[in-house]
Parts: sequence; C-alpha cells; structure tokens
Amino acid sequence: HPDVAGITFTGSYEVGMSISARFAGGRWPRPCIAEMGGKNACVVTARADLERAATGILRSAFGLTGQKCSALSRLYVHERVADALIVKLKQQMAAVRIGDLEIDGFKREARSGGERLPLTPTEFRLLETLASQPGRTFTREELLDRACGPDHDGLDRAVDVHVTNLRRKI
Repeated sequence: HPDVAGITFTGSYEVGMSISARFAGGRWPRPCIAEMGGKNACVVTARADLERAATGILRSAFGLTGQKCSALSRLYVHERVADALIVKLKQQMAAVRIGDLEIDGFKREARSGGERLPLTPTEFRLLETLASQPGRTFTREELLDRACGPDHDGLDRAVDVHVTNLRRKI
C-alpha cells in the first residue's frame, strides 16, 4: 500500500524478495527489513579491510543491542587474518560503553545510575557470568550451566529469553 512508510518482514525468501522489490520501486524507496531464514553470517576474506570488517561485525552483532532478527550470529574468517581481526575487534569493543553498571556479588544485586535493577536470580547469575570475562563469547550451553546449574533441562533457547529480559532491564 502506498501509505505504508516501511516494513519489517520475517518469512520465506520468495515473499521477502517480492516485498523488497515493491518497496524499492515507486516514487521513492521505502525501508524494508527482511529476515528470510538465514543464519546471518559474515565472511572475512584474506584481503578484507580489517578495520571496516571489525566495525561492520560489531554494528551487526551489537546494533540495536542485538535484538533484531538480522543480528550477526556466525562469523567465518580466513585463517591468515583471524588473529589480526581479533585484535581489531578487541580494540573496537574496548570503546563500547554500556553505561554505569555496578555489580555487587556479595549483595547479589546490580545497579545502574545508582538505581537497583530488578533482576531475577537467574538474570543476576547471567550478568555476573558475562561481566566476569568481558569480551569473551559464551556458548548457550555455558550460559545455561552457569545461570541455571548443570541440571537444567537443556532447552538451549531458554537462555535467549533470560538474556533478552536482562538486556531490557539494564
């Protein structure tokens, strides 16, 4: 419809491409965000501009706090540039600021801007785990083990809900 200013779509490739083509045409192009079932990979070749690659990787992975279906979820890097890319990523990640978050492990509470955050025990354990090793990437299984204990039911997507809730609160 011509009065629709933009669209976000999740579904099949065929429908997503059709919508994208329609939104690109007309008197002016309109925004179309289409998630069509991919795993959102980034490929970094041996000849890539590593500074630009690192910037793109961080923007895709952490832009909108990672709460978009097109957030980067896989990274494939040529072995010749992997170490150099990691250095660039660490340099750029060091400049990312979350705010004035304070974590008190003794009191089992977190504060932001002096205000106590209303975290569940599971959310606090997740936050404590993530903050204990800044810059480290944890697997879902590791986060589940640390936040829910080794006897969790193994539903690996459950941690996604906890992380989403934690992000919303901090």
